[in-house]
Amino acid sequence: MTALIKVWGNLTLMADNLIISMPIMISELTLLVPWLNKKGLARIFSEIERDWMKKNPQIVNIMIKNAKVGKQLTVYGFCLGYFSVIFYMSSIIFNIVLRTTTNLTDIDGKTLPLQTVYPYDISSSSRYYFTLCTQIFSSLLACTVYTSINVLFGVFVLHACGQLEILSDGVEKISEKKNYQRLLKLYIEDHNRMIRFIWEVEKIFNLLLLALFASAVISFCLLEFNLIAVFSGKTTDISPMSLVFYIQFLFYFMFMMLIYSWVGEKLITQCALLHMAACNTNWYSRKSHESLQLIILLVRSQYPLLLTAGKVASVRLTTFVSLLKTSIGYASVLRAVQK
Repeated sequence: MTALIKVWGNLTLMADNLIISMPIMISELTLLVPWLNKKGLARIFSEIERDWMKKNPQIVNIMIKNAKVGKQLTVYGFCLGYFSVIFYMSSIIFNIVLRTTTNLTDIDGKTLPLQTVYPYDISSSSRYYFTLCTQIFSSLLACTVYTSINVLFGVFVLHACGQLEILSDGVEKISEKKNYQRLLKLYIEDHNRMIRFIWEVEKIFNLLLLALFASAVISFCLLEFNLIAVFSGKTTDISPMSLVFYIQFLFYFMFMMLIYSWVGEKLITQCALLHMAACNTNWYSRKSHESLQLIILLVRSQYPLLLTAGKVASVRLTTFVSLLKTSIGYASVLRAVQK
Protein backbone atom coordinates (compact mmCIF):
# COMPACT_ATOMS: atom_id res chain seq x y z
CA MET A 1 0.00 0.00 0.00
CA THR A 2 2.91 2.36 0.73
CA ALA A 3 4.22 1.85 -2.79
CA LEU A 4 0.76 2.58 -4.20
CA ILE A 5 0.61 5.85 -2.26
CA LYS A 6 4.07 6.82 -3.55
CA VAL A 7 3.13 6.29 -7.20
CA TRP A 8 -0.38 7.74 -6.84
CA GLY A 9 -1.29 9.93 -9.82
CA ASN A 10 0.71 7.96 -12.40
CA LEU A 11 -1.80 5.62 -14.05
CA THR A 12 0.83 3.30 -15.51
CA LEU A 13 2.62 2.79 -12.19
CA MET A 14 -0.67 2.46 -10.31
CA ALA A 15 -1.84 -0.19 -12.79
CA ASP A 16 1.41 -2.13 -12.35
CA ASN A 17 0.96 -2.01 -8.58
CA LEU A 18 -2.72 -2.99 -8.44
CA ILE A 19 -2.46 -5.83 -10.98
CA ILE A 20 -0.30 -7.76 -8.50
CA SER A 21 -1.23 -6.31 -5.10
CA MET A 22 -5.01 -6.64 -5.55
CA PRO A 23 -5.03 -10.48 -5.76
CA ILE A 24 -2.58 -10.66 -2.84
CA MET A 25 -4.83 -8.50 -0.67
CA ILE A 26 -7.89 -10.56 -1.62
CA SER A 27 -6.03 -13.78 -0.82
CA GLU A 28 -5.39 -12.43 2.68
CA LEU A 29 -9.13 -11.84 3.01
CA THR A 30 -9.91 -15.37 1.82
CA LEU A 31 -7.81 -16.79 4.66
CA LEU A 32 -10.43 -15.45 7.07
CA VAL A 33 -13.32 -17.26 5.37
CA PRO A 34 -12.49 -20.82 6.51
CA TRP A 35 -11.51 -19.56 9.95
CA LEU A 36 -14.69 -17.56 10.59
CA ASN A 37 -16.97 -20.21 9.09
CA LYS A 38 -15.52 -23.41 10.54
CA LYS A 39 -18.90 -24.72 11.68
CA GLY A 40 -20.60 -23.97 8.38
CA LEU A 41 -17.83 -25.65 6.38
CA ALA A 42 -17.96 -28.64 8.72
CA ARG A 43 -21.69 -29.02 8.01
CA ILE A 44 -21.07 -28.81 4.26
CA PHE A 45 -18.35 -31.46 4.35
CA SER A 46 -20.50 -33.73 6.52
CA GLU A 47 -23.34 -33.46 3.96
CA ILE A 48 -20.93 -34.32 1.14
CA GLU A 49 -19.60 -37.27 3.14
CA ARG A 50 -23.14 -38.46 3.77
CA ASP A 51 -23.95 -38.37 0.05
CA TRP A 52 -20.84 -40.34 -0.85
CA MET A 53 -21.91 -43.12 1.53
CA LYS A 54 -24.69 -44.10 -0.90
CA LYS A 55 -24.13 -47.44 -2.64
CA ASN A 56 -26.38 -47.08 -5.70
CA PRO A 57 -24.05 -47.36 -8.78
CA GLN A 58 -26.10 -44.87 -10.83
CA ILE A 59 -25.95 -42.28 -8.04
CA VAL A 60 -22.23 -42.86 -7.51
CA ASN A 61 -21.52 -42.46 -11.25
CA ILE A 62 -23.26 -39.07 -11.32
CA MET A 63 -21.28 -37.89 -8.28
CA ILE A 64 -18.01 -39.15 -9.80
CA LYS A 65 -18.81 -37.30 -13.04
CA ASN A 66 -19.22 -33.99 -11.17
CA ALA A 67 -16.20 -34.71 -8.95
CA LYS A 68 -14.05 -35.18 -12.07
CA VAL A 69 -15.17 -31.78 -13.36
CA GLY A 70 -14.21 -30.27 -10.01
CA LYS A 71 -10.81 -31.97 -10.23
CA GLN A 72 -10.24 -30.56 -13.72
CA LEU A 73 -11.15 -27.05 -12.56
CA THR A 74 -8.68 -27.43 -9.69
CA VAL A 75 -5.84 -28.62 -11.94
CA TYR A 76 -6.42 -25.92 -14.59
CA GLY A 77 -6.75 -23.19 -11.94
CA PHE A 78 -3.50 -24.11 -10.18
CA CYS A 79 -1.62 -24.54 -13.46
CA LEU A 80 -2.65 -21.06 -14.64
CA GLY A 81 -2.00 -19.50 -11.24
CA TYR A 82 1.43 -21.05 -10.64
CA PHE A 83 2.49 -20.39 -14.22
CA SER A 84 1.64 -16.69 -13.73
CA VAL A 85 3.66 -16.44 -10.52
CA ILE A 86 6.66 -18.42 -11.83
CA PHE A 87 6.70 -16.51 -15.12
CA TYR A 88 6.50 -13.15 -13.32
CA MET A 89 9.09 -13.97 -10.66
CA SER A 90 11.59 -15.95 -12.75
CA SER A 91 12.11 -13.04 -15.14
CA ILE A 92 14.30 -11.40 -12.47
CA ILE A 93 16.90 -14.15 -13.14
CA PHE A 94 17.43 -12.63 -16.60
CA ASN A 95 17.48 -9.12 -15.09
CA ILE A 96 14.04 -8.41 -16.55
CA VAL A 97 11.23 -6.87 -14.50
CA LEU A 98 7.71 -7.25 -15.93
CA ARG A 99 6.58 -3.82 -14.81
CA THR A 100 7.56 -0.19 -15.19
CA THR A 101 10.46 0.66 -12.86
CA THR A 102 10.66 4.00 -11.09
CA ASN A 103 13.04 5.68 -8.68
CA LEU A 104 10.07 6.28 -6.37
CA THR A 105 10.05 2.64 -5.22
CA ASP A 106 13.08 0.95 -6.85
CA ILE A 107 16.82 1.01 -6.18
CA ASP A 108 19.25 0.82 -9.12
CA GLY A 109 20.73 -2.66 -9.40
CA LYS A 110 18.45 -4.07 -6.69
CA THR A 111 15.11 -4.15 -8.47
CA LEU A 112 12.49 -6.52 -7.06
CA PRO A 113 9.66 -8.17 -9.04
CA LEU A 114 6.96 -6.56 -6.87
CA GLN A 115 6.61 -2.81 -6.53
CA THR A 116 7.16 -2.43 -2.79
CA VAL A 117 8.63 -0.14 -0.15
CA TYR A 118 10.43 -1.69 2.83
CA PRO A 119 11.30 -0.06 6.16
CA TYR A 120 14.91 -1.27 5.85
CA ASP A 121 17.73 -0.83 3.35
CA ILE A 122 17.74 -3.60 0.71
CA SER A 123 20.89 -2.41 -1.07
CA SER A 124 23.06 -5.08 0.62
CA SER A 125 23.09 -8.44 -1.18
CA SER A 126 21.97 -10.52 1.80
CA ARG A 127 18.93 -8.33 2.50
CA TYR A 128 18.08 -8.10 -1.19
CA TYR A 129 18.07 -11.87 -1.75
CA PHE A 130 16.18 -12.44 1.50
CA THR A 131 13.53 -9.93 0.39
CA LEU A 132 13.39 -11.52 -3.08
CA CYS A 133 12.83 -14.97 -1.56
CA THR A 134 10.05 -13.63 0.68
CA GLN A 135 8.35 -12.05 -2.34
CA ILE A 136 8.49 -15.33 -4.28
CA PHE A 137 7.23 -17.38 -1.32
CA SER A 138 4.42 -14.95 -0.45
CA SER A 139 3.31 -14.78 -4.10
CA LEU A 140 3.13 -18.58 -4.35
CA LEU A 141 1.23 -18.72 -1.06
CA ALA A 142 -1.19 -16.01 -2.18
CA CYS A 143 -1.78 -17.86 -5.47
CA THR A 144 -2.48 -21.09 -3.58
CA VAL A 145 -4.99 -19.43 -1.25
CA TYR A 146 -6.69 -17.41 -4.00
CA THR A 147 -7.10 -20.40 -6.31
CA SER A 148 -8.04 -22.88 -3.56
CA ILE A 149 -11.02 -20.92 -2.26
CA ASN A 150 -12.31 -20.39 -5.81
CA VAL A 151 -12.17 -24.04 -6.82
CA LEU A 152 -13.55 -25.09 -3.42
CA PHE A 153 -16.63 -22.98 -4.10
CA GLY A 154 -16.91 -24.61 -7.53
CA VAL A 155 -16.63 -28.13 -6.06
CA PHE A 156 -19.37 -27.40 -3.49
CA VAL A 157 -21.80 -26.13 -6.12
CA LEU A 158 -21.00 -28.97 -8.52
CA HIS A 159 -21.79 -31.46 -5.76
CA ALA A 160 -25.16 -29.78 -5.23
CA CYS A 161 -25.77 -29.93 -9.01
CA GLY A 162 -25.05 -33.65 -8.96
CA GLN A 163 -27.52 -34.21 -6.12
CA LEU A 164 -30.21 -32.25 -7.98
CA GLU A 165 -29.52 -34.33 -11.10
CA ILE A 166 -29.96 -37.52 -9.07
CA LEU A 167 -33.15 -36.09 -7.60
CA SER A 168 -34.49 -35.21 -11.07
CA ASP A 169 -33.93 -38.75 -12.33
CA GLY A 170 -35.75 -40.20 -9.34
CA VAL A 171 -38.69 -37.78 -9.44
CA GLU A 172 -39.34 -38.37 -13.13
CA LYS A 173 -39.77 -42.12 -12.56
CA ILE A 174 -41.52 -41.97 -9.19
CA SER A 175 -45.02 -42.65 -10.52
CA GLU A 176 -43.86 -46.06 -11.73
CA LYS A 177 -42.71 -47.14 -8.27
CA LYS A 178 -44.82 -49.16 -5.85
CA ASN A 179 -43.45 -47.40 -2.76
CA TYR A 180 -44.55 -44.00 -4.11
CA GLN A 181 -45.34 -42.41 -0.74
CA ARG A 182 -42.03 -43.31 0.89
CA LEU A 183 -39.97 -42.24 -2.13
CA LEU A 184 -41.81 -38.91 -2.47
CA LYS A 185 -41.13 -38.19 1.20
CA LEU A 186 -37.42 -38.98 0.71
CA TYR A 187 -37.19 -36.81 -2.41
CA ILE A 188 -38.83 -33.84 -0.68
CA GLU A 189 -36.45 -34.25 2.26
CA ASP A 190 -33.46 -34.46 -0.09
CA HIS A 191 -34.61 -31.35 -1.94
CA ASN A 192 -34.97 -29.43 1.32
CA ARG A 193 -31.50 -30.65 2.32
CA MET A 194 -30.03 -29.35 -0.93
CA ILE A 195 -31.74 -25.99 -0.42
CA ARG A 196 -30.15 -25.74 3.03
CA PHE A 197 -26.82 -26.85 1.55
CA ILE A 198 -26.86 -24.04 -1.04
CA TRP A 199 -28.01 -21.52 1.56
CA GLU A 200 -25.00 -22.51 3.68
CA VAL A 201 -22.65 -22.08 0.72
CA GLU A 202 -24.26 -18.72 -0.06
CA LYS A 203 -23.92 -17.59 3.56
CA ILE A 204 -20.22 -18.45 3.68
CA PHE A 205 -19.15 -17.23 0.24
CA ASN A 206 -21.44 -14.34 -0.75
CA LEU A 207 -19.32 -11.49 0.70
CA LEU A 208 -16.15 -13.15 -0.45
CA LEU A 209 -17.59 -13.53 -3.95
CA LEU A 210 -18.36 -9.81 -3.96
CA ALA A 211 -14.72 -9.03 -3.09
CA LEU A 212 -13.46 -11.55 -5.67
CA PHE A 213 -15.73 -10.14 -8.39
CA ALA A 214 -14.65 -6.58 -7.55
CA SER A 215 -10.94 -7.49 -7.58
CA ALA A 216 -11.32 -9.47 -10.81
CA VAL A 217 -13.08 -6.56 -12.54
CA ILE A 218 -10.38 -4.11 -11.39
CA SER A 219 -7.66 -6.52 -12.54
CA PHE A 220 -9.49 -7.00 -15.88
CA CYS A 221 -9.69 -3.25 -16.31
CA LEU A 222 -6.00 -2.64 -15.53
CA LEU A 223 -4.74 -5.51 -17.66
CA GLU A 224 -6.91 -4.37 -20.57
CA PHE A 225 -5.68 -0.81 -19.99
CA ASN A 226 -2.08 -1.96 -20.49
CA LEU A 227 -2.97 -4.14 -23.46
CA ILE A 228 -4.87 -1.30 -25.16
CA ALA A 229 -1.82 0.93 -24.62
CA VAL A 230 0.45 -1.63 -26.32
CA PHE A 231 -1.78 -2.55 -29.26
CA SER A 232 -2.69 1.07 -29.96
CA GLY A 233 1.02 1.94 -30.21
CA LYS A 234 0.74 4.61 -27.51
CA THR A 235 3.58 3.14 -25.44
CA THR A 236 6.80 1.27 -26.14
CA ASP A 237 7.79 0.84 -22.49
CA ILE A 238 6.15 -2.58 -22.16
CA SER A 239 8.42 -5.48 -23.14
CA PRO A 240 7.23 -8.54 -25.13
CA MET A 241 7.57 -10.67 -21.96
CA SER A 242 5.33 -8.22 -20.10
CA LEU A 243 2.79 -8.46 -22.91
CA VAL A 244 2.79 -12.27 -22.67
CA PHE A 245 2.34 -12.03 -18.90
CA TYR A 246 -0.57 -9.59 -19.18
CA ILE A 247 -2.40 -11.83 -21.66
CA GLN A 248 -1.81 -14.97 -19.59
CA PHE A 249 -2.75 -13.26 -16.32
CA LEU A 250 -5.91 -11.95 -17.97
CA PHE A 251 -6.83 -15.53 -18.93
CA TYR A 252 -6.21 -16.63 -15.32
CA PHE A 253 -8.69 -14.07 -13.94
CA MET A 254 -11.19 -14.88 -16.68
CA PHE A 255 -10.95 -18.56 -15.76
CA MET A 256 -11.47 -17.84 -12.06
CA MET A 257 -14.55 -15.74 -12.78
CA LEU A 258 -15.78 -18.34 -15.24
CA ILE A 259 -15.69 -20.96 -12.47
CA TYR A 260 -18.12 -18.96 -10.29
CA SER A 261 -20.34 -18.01 -13.19
CA TRP A 262 -20.48 -21.42 -14.86
CA VAL A 263 -21.27 -23.37 -11.69
CA GLY A 264 -23.89 -20.77 -10.76
CA GLU A 265 -25.50 -21.15 -14.20
CA LYS A 266 -25.32 -24.95 -13.95
CA LEU A 267 -27.10 -24.80 -10.58
CA ILE A 268 -29.93 -22.74 -12.09
CA THR A 269 -30.19 -25.19 -15.00
CA GLN A 270 -30.38 -28.18 -12.68
CA CYS A 271 -33.13 -26.52 -10.64
CA ALA A 272 -35.12 -25.97 -13.84
CA LEU A 273 -34.58 -29.61 -14.85
CA LEU A 274 -35.85 -30.76 -11.46
CA HIS A 275 -39.00 -28.68 -11.90
CA MET A 276 -39.49 -30.09 -15.40
CA ALA A 277 -39.02 -33.62 -14.05
CA ALA A 278 -41.73 -33.01 -11.46
CA CYS A 279 -44.04 -31.65 -14.17
CA ASN A 280 -43.36 -34.61 -16.48
CA THR A 281 -44.20 -37.17 -13.81
CA ASN A 282 -47.16 -39.38 -14.70
CA TRP A 283 -49.09 -37.95 -11.78
CA TYR A 284 -52.40 -38.69 -13.49
CA SER A 285 -51.76 -42.42 -13.06
CA ARG A 286 -51.80 -42.07 -9.28
CA LYS A 287 -54.64 -41.51 -6.87
CA SER A 288 -55.75 -37.91 -6.42
CA HIS A 289 -54.42 -37.51 -2.86
CA GLU A 290 -51.05 -38.93 -3.96
CA SER A 291 -50.84 -36.58 -6.92
CA LEU A 292 -51.59 -33.58 -4.72
CA GLN A 293 -48.53 -34.35 -2.60
CA LEU A 294 -46.35 -33.49 -5.60
CA ILE A 295 -47.43 -29.85 -5.23
CA ILE A 296 -44.89 -29.34 -2.43
CA LEU A 297 -42.05 -30.34 -4.74
CA LEU A 298 -43.49 -28.42 -7.70
CA VAL A 299 -43.79 -25.19 -5.72
CA ARG A 300 -40.33 -25.42 -4.16
CA SER A 301 -38.59 -26.37 -7.40
CA GLN A 302 -40.09 -23.61 -9.56
CA TYR A 303 -37.82 -21.04 -7.84
CA PRO A 304 -34.17 -21.58 -8.89
CA LEU A 305 -31.43 -21.58 -6.27
CA LEU A 306 -29.49 -18.40 -6.97
CA LEU A 307 -25.99 -17.73 -5.68
CA THR A 308 -25.16 -14.05 -5.25
CA ALA A 309 -22.11 -11.87 -4.80
CA GLY A 310 -22.88 -9.95 -1.63
CA LYS A 311 -26.63 -9.99 -2.41
CA VAL A 312 -25.80 -7.49 -5.17
CA ALA A 313 -25.55 -9.59 -8.34
CA SER A 314 -26.42 -13.16 -9.20
CA VAL A 315 -23.52 -15.47 -9.99
CA ARG A 316 -24.23 -16.67 -13.51
CA LEU A 317 -22.89 -16.41 -17.06
CA THR A 318 -24.86 -13.28 -17.93
CA THR A 319 -23.17 -11.50 -15.00
CA PHE A 320 -19.78 -12.70 -16.25
CA VAL A 321 -20.41 -11.23 -19.71
CA SER A 322 -21.69 -7.96 -18.21
CA LEU A 323 -18.57 -7.61 -16.07
CA LEU A 324 -16.33 -8.18 -19.08
CA LYS A 325 -18.15 -5.46 -21.00
CA THR A 326 -17.94 -3.10 -18.02
CA SER A 327 -14.21 -3.69 -17.51
CA ILE A 328 -13.48 -2.97 -21.17
CA GLY A 329 -15.48 0.26 -20.91
CA TYR A 330 -13.58 1.38 -17.81
CA ALA A 331 -10.25 0.51 -19.45
CA SER A 332 -11.16 2.79 -22.37
CA VAL A 333 -12.04 5.56 -19.91
CA LEU A 334 -8.69 5.20 -18.15
CA ARG A 335 -6.92 5.36 -21.48
CA ALA A 336 -8.80 8.55 -22.39
CA VAL A 337 -7.98 10.10 -18.99
CA GLN A 338 -4.28 9.31 -19.45
CA LYS A 339 -4.28 11.16 -22.77
